[in-house]
Amino acid sequence: MNVFEAKRRFGTIYMIEFDDEARVVFRPLLHKEYKSYRAVLTAMPNYEDSAMEDIFLKCLIDMTYPYTLDDEDNPIVDFDLLPAGVIDTVAHFIFSVSGADSQDKFFNDLAESRVFANYDLEYRVFSIIANALRVDISSFDDLTWEEILRRIAQAELILSGNIPKIPFLPAEPEEKKLDFDADNKEEAKI
Repeated sequence: MNVFEAKRRFGTIYMIEFDDEARVVFRPLLHKEYKSYRAVLTAMPNYEDSAMEDIFLKCLIDMTYPYTLDDEDNPIVDFDLLPAGVIDTVAHFIFSVSGADSQDKFFNDLAESRVFANYDLEYRVFSIIANALRVDISSFDDLTWEEILRRIAQAELILSGNIPKIPFLPAEPEEKKLDFDADNKEEAKI
């Protein structure tokens, strides 16, 4: 996966430079990946070295150190060729930006996200709409302003719970219903 594909798919990507020519570009873990690694590292702390190598490979996008790709574009790295500390440094950074391991970190990360969310009114509104209507936020780029305003109004209705009740017509008009309460079915009123 190249850097542009990774940016499009994961949003934020990171780069760590170790010296003038050595750099590693990577993505954060998805939440399900983070929870899985957190569970393993909590239950089996002696698995940390292996888990850090897994995290490094899973999130690697590009690096200046030599590596190859397998048939499914997964990186194959000879860890013996990497300078000491590269895997550990990158993997711990990936883990730290992928989730909260404490209440303080959770609230600090949330505060930072609030600053970003308050920065751009259009982004906030589109995010609310996208979440309420379960659509991709980038789909708004192909809409007219009138259509965007209509989507905003729809999202407001959904989020406020103020959805009008729709009176459905009965399956059969009242005058054509059969009266099966009659004693003789042949005399049933139509």
